[in-house]
Amino acid sequence: MILKTSPKETFARPRSSAVPEQAITLEALVASMLLCGLLFFALFSSCANRSIEETVTTDVGRQAAQVVNAQPIIQYPQLPERDPDVETAGDRIAEAIMRLRRHQTANALRALARAHAALVRAGRAAERTEAERDLLTATMRQVKTAEALINRGVTEQAIKQLNEANQNLDRLNMHQL
Repeated sequence: MILKTSPKETFARPRSSAVPEQAITLEALVASMLLCGLLFFALFSSCANRSIEETVTTDVGRQAAQVVNAQPIIQYPQLPERDPDVETAGDRIAEAIMRLRRHQTANALRALARAHAALVRAGRAAERTEAERDLLTATMRQVKTAEALINRGVTEQAIKQLNEANQNLDRLNMHQL
């Protein structure tokens, strides 16, 4: 059994979902009006030139306070003379502290050996006072104590000991005995 339909019925809308044609055209008209309004607003709002006026005021007293032929004052700081052996020892102690914080005990011990050698060289210098020699001897003892602490595995105390030794070297370099 084959049903035959006419061509008019195939393309026709079902009666239950039929919307009046006037409602569709009214909706299209409202949508197109809104779209034209938005387009008009966007076009004219972007083309509007707004003039910006800035006011800058200057302080008259400031200009008068400047000296015409002013020369800069050059001062060189009076720094104490640097002792290369003490500097080397301080650098090696700082290296040892850094190595200990990275858990590289073998490298820290090598850095401390180089620091001790620099401290011995600094102690042998003829221009040292008795107070400077005492401070260098105390620093050498601190370095040796730190080495022993590292060998025992007590790195935190060794770091504290090395920080104190570095402070002693700073005092020695700044001549604050």
